[in-house]
Order: sequence, then C-alpha cells, then structure tokens
Amino acid sequence: MDERKRTPLVVPSYSSRVSSKNVKEMIRITGEYVTGPFLVSVYDIHYSDIKEKRLSHSSLLFLDSGGYEAGEQADLSEIEDVAPRSKSWSRPDYRNTVKKWACSVPTVLVSYDHPKRHLSLSDQVLQAKKDFGLVPKACSDILLKPEPLRRRRRKNARRYLDIELIVQRITEFDDFDIIGVTEKELGDSMFQRMLNIAKIRKALSEMGSDKPIHLFGSLDPVSTPLYFFAGADIFDGLTWLRYAYHGDLAIYKQDFLSSRQIPIETRDGELSAHIHINNYRELGMLEEKMRRFLGNGDFSVFGSNGKFFEDAVENVKEELTEQKNER
Repeated sequence: MDERKRTPLVVPSYSSRVSSKNVKEMIRITGEYVTGPFLVSVYDIHYSDIKEKRLSHSSLLFLDSGGYEAGEQADLSEIEDVAPRSKSWSRPDYRNTVKKWACSVPTVLVSYDHPKRHLSLSDQVLQAKKDFGLVPKACSDILLKPEPLRRRRRKNARRYLDIELIVQRITEFDDFDIIGVTEKELGDSMFQRMLNIAKIRKALSEMGSDKPIHLFGSLDPVSTPLYFFAGADIFDGLTWLRYAYHGDLAIYKQDFLSSRQIPIETRDGELSAHIHINNYRELGMLEEKMRRFLGNGDFSVFGSNGKFFEDAVENVKEELTEQKNER
C-alpha cells in the first residue's frame, strides 16, 4: 500500500469527545471534502454503529484504539478534563469490533488501549500481536503506553513513557509497521517531547529502520512541524474540529470571523462548516510544506514560524549532544 509510506502524513481525526453531533453525522457532513486519510476510533465504530460504507471515501483509514474515548483525561488541545465515560470499553469489545471489519479501504489498525489498564512493555507487544492477528491485511500500529507503577515511585510517573526503556528494547517493535505514542505521554514540555521523539528516531536509525513514528494528538501549524523535525512521521488530532487555522496559528473559532471577513451575523453552525473546510485545506498545505522541507531543508517554507522552528531544532540538537557527551 503505497500511501502508507507517504510521510509526513497529516491525519484529521473524528471522535465522540469533540463534537456535539453524532460522530457518524460529522463524518457524513465532512465527507464531501475529507477524502484523504483520516482516523476514527474503534470505540465510536462500536457504539455509534458506523458501517464500513460510511468510511469508504477515505484513501487510508486509521482505526484507533478507543482508549481516548473511554478515558477521562483531556489531551493537550482540550480546555479541561471531560466528564467520566459511562460506557465500558474492554479488549473483547475492541476485538469483536475489529475482527468483523471488512472495509475495502486500506486500513491502519491501532492496538487496544484503555486508560485504566496498564501493562508492561513486553505484555503490550504480546497483546498487540494478538490484536493485529485479527485483521492480517491491515497495517499494524502499536500504541506504546506508560507501564504500571512500581512501589514508592512518584504518583505521576505513570503519566509518561519510559523512553530509555523503549530505546533499549527498540528491536522488539520490528514486527510492527508503525510505532505510536501519544503527545501527552511524551513529557511535560514541548522541548522534552521533541527530545524523546528524537531519541526514538535515533534508536530506529541505528538499527537501520525507517519505521514511521505516529504521534497521536498533535495536528496544528506549530506543534506538528516541531515533532516532524524531531523525527515523527504521522500526525493525527482533533484541533481541526476544535479551533480555526489561520496563517501560522490555530485560533479560537469565533476569531475566524475577523480573519476571513465572514459576516458577524453568520450562525455558529455555518461558521463551523467554513472553519472545517478551511482547516482541511490548511492541513494539506502544512503537509506539503513539510515535504518541501525534506527536499530543501529551508525553514522559510513555514512562513513566520520558520525562525522559531529553526531555533527550536538547534536547541534540541545541542541538548542531545550534551547528553551524549555526559555518558
């Protein structure tokens, strides 16, 4: 499947956690212009009864794990934590849904995840292989999660991935097509998250692998290029439904009225439609900018953010060099 290898790749996502509309209805409404790759949760397919034909306009379909929809914590693009989910989400729910999947569209399957189920790295690998065995024709995307807490470890230790452990055991992921990580679990700052992506990319390169890194939860004009420079390849997120892309930034939806000279009388529903169409177009342009950068290495293709990006990349390189010299 050639498109799996076309990276960098931006992947607009759909989720029941972002829209007041039924997620199936949102997919239908935007299906007129969202014809490239996109992501839908197995959780939403299960609970919203989304049929394969509803997703046939995608050129590459990502079936996500369901952990985000089943959880309570907000990702970095949300304003606050959401109310607890009232519906259960188990591995049997996930597996019963994906094993019946018969979509003709090329598919990337993400391994099962639940925010209250924490497994060792070895068990994550083992269970993921069983998950992917249910849909052997799909591209496999293992979503790495923080391991269970050990005694006397600090309370928030589970929030973040153990990058050093992942790097040490990088060969264990060789059977998977894609390595996935969530933005929020990479660290507590943009700088730290970039460093950690760079470490995973370096470990893959040292074993002669160009395996894609899928960053879950990042899809905007600033963070996506930064993670791309650090070594990530695939980016999905919900900001295209939550905010408005304007210029080189993601802004509050209502501010789009002034940025595009849309009449102030425009109703919220119509405004959202304008924004979603604009955002999808902007994502295509962002993807093209990243590909142009691969060809010429010129940060100026990113407009007003170019110098900021260049400085951020240099800072990450310096830190990686310092850490290497300290060993």
